[in-house]
Amino acid sequence: LITMLLTLQRTMRGDRYTMGTLAINGEHFCDTLEPTDRHLTAETITPESKVNGRTAIPTGRYPVSLTYSPRFDCQLPLVQSVPCFEGIRIHVGNTSKDTKGCILVGEYRCKGLIVRSRITLNRLMERLEACPEGEPITLEVVSS
Repeated sequence: LITMLLTLQRTMRGDRYTMGTLAINGEHFCDTLEPTDRHLTAETITPESKVNGRTAIPTGRYPVSLTYSPRFDCQLPLVQSVPCFEGIRIHVGNTSKDTKGCILVGEYRCKGLIVRSRITLNRLMERLEACPEGEPITLEVVSS
């Protein structure tokens, strides 16, 4: 049973960034920015295929929970059970330098840049916090 499905659709790739869109239950919500998509899947990733801090998480389905982030000193979505990754969050940022594998949310400005990230994250947190306690939140990462 999935109550809330977040779908991250990767749409544009550069040497150092991956742009995408995030939908909630099929409805477009915002744009995303991640590090380089190395075309890995949850089934094919190995520690050797990952460039530490500069690799987008593999495509697949992952549970998401809202937990306290000591780094950001606030509640943030934590993407769990990602093979070969730990501590993957959805958080604020503007360029690929702001992510070490995490998913940044905002509005697309140009290749490799998103803006209005803090406003977008606040809106996302409102939606996620409205999900009834104990009801699953799932992130599905897909490539076009």
